[in-house]
Amino acid sequence: MACCPVLLCVVWSGLAVVGADVYTSSAQLQKLMDTERQLLLFLEKLYTRFSEDDPAHRGTLASVQLDLQALPMTSSVRHPLDAVVGLRRYHGYVGKYLQLLPDTMATRVADNLRRFGTSLPDTAQVTGSQHGLLRLQSTYKLTTGMLMTSSLFNVSARDCIAIATVAERAGLKTLASDWFDVASGLPALKHQTSQSVTRGNTHQHQPSEKDPKGNLLSEDSLQDEEFDELCRQHMNTSTLGYTTTTAVCRHVTADVPFMRWRLEELHDDPHIVLFHDVIADWEADVFIRLASGMLERATTGQSPGQGSLSEARTSKVAWLWDNHTHTVARVSRRVADITGLNTDFRDSATFAEPFQVVNYGIGGHYSPHYDFYVNQDNVKTSRGFSSNSGDRMATFMFYLSDVEEGGATVFPELGIGAPPVKNAALFWYNFLPDGSPDPRTRHGGCPVLYGHKWVANKWIREMSGAMTRSCTPAMSPTRNLT
Repeated sequence: MACCPVLLCVVWSGLAVVGADVYTSSAQLQKLMDTERQLLLFLEKLYTRFSEDDPAHRGTLASVQLDLQALPMTSSVRHPLDAVVGLRRYHGYVGKYLQLLPDTMATRVADNLRRFGTSLPDTAQVTGSQHGLLRLQSTYKLTTGMLMTSSLFNVSARDCIAIATVAERAGLKTLASDWFDVASGLPALKHQTSQSVTRGNTHQHQPSEKDPKGNLLSEDSLQDEEFDELCRQHMNTSTLGYTTTTAVCRHVTADVPFMRWRLEELHDDPHIVLFHDVIADWEADVFIRLASGMLERATTGQSPGQGSLSEARTSKVAWLWDNHTHTVARVSRRVADITGLNTDFRDSATFAEPFQVVNYGIGGHYSPHYDFYVNQDNVKTSRGFSSNSGDRMATFMFYLSDVEEGGATVFPELGIGAPPVKNAALFWYNFLPDGSPDPRTRHGGCPVLYGHKWVANKWIREMSGAMTRSCTPAMSPTRNLT
């Protein structure tokens, strides 16, 4: 029996593969869900053939056909509940159908998925996605009713019970009770289509509980109430209904006189600014396309290949060197033009790091953190290109996509936030004028509630400042732009 030549990826033996932890990347999750109908059609054809030889397979065939009939009209994972339900449904196919196949055929299915750039989910990934959903409810104070009435998929009682069980184990009693209540009365619920999670029915009571450490997933997550409150204030980014502390907006020129940039000052000291329209749509698309095939689980470290996995950061990243393509090199030079800082990459004592392109998944977030090394001794022991380059002096972060709801970048110590506006870029210095780290630059990425979030970080090292800026109190080049 020949296997369908156009299918999907991953041996579900726990081996590390491209697409693992698929719930932490909306792009890879979308790829997976786009294959769902194709997989079921293949299985229908396969089990039809099996049934002709052995009537015992007719029950499995009937189950595949029922799953095909029950598929939702859309495979979109923009809505978090749709993504969680879809991932759990897809995971069910492993036990019901794929594990019954001959080993060689199952491996071919897995290999095809890998080539497609995604993977079959295991139980841990399904649980991770449910934690992401609960994180959204806890951060944004979303009722279960809001999620249910805005979901496009058919949510079953088993789906609700699975989420309730995870909530109960995490100590989220109110959320667990809500999901159990919805599961018990699901037939009475009416689903409605909405493109906004927060426009749904609010008949459920507001969840307010967190586990004893204030975190759904991990002891080392740094969530705090100031962070959550700022995330709620900057949740509805699709309407650009955000506020700033200064509301100062102007056009500025940099080292290249004929180039003008729209600058919005979010904070004066430390100086944090948002540049608008600094990357073209097609350039952002190039970054996303290049990164999509190289995404790996993000770590809490400060150089490629250094760091550890943590639920304080749920996303996937890819590194694009300046010589990757002409487009990447041009955008890197643009950062230099805007900031007046050298962004050239070198194998040692580099002026700046490669671009780190980030894609967030279900409830994807990055708890408040510093971009500079908290332990300054680590600067001296850095390896590779970061050796002899100093610390991360400044951060320039491009927003490559719009995010309908959630996903803002907030600074808890300053009480400000920036919306993920496509083609804009956030810029700030991580150090004080005297050369010491600035603790006020602690920042975090709010959980993505609805939509796809892509960003590209360019970290500029102290070596660049030493070579391009004199030791004066006015560190920020944007202060002197006119």
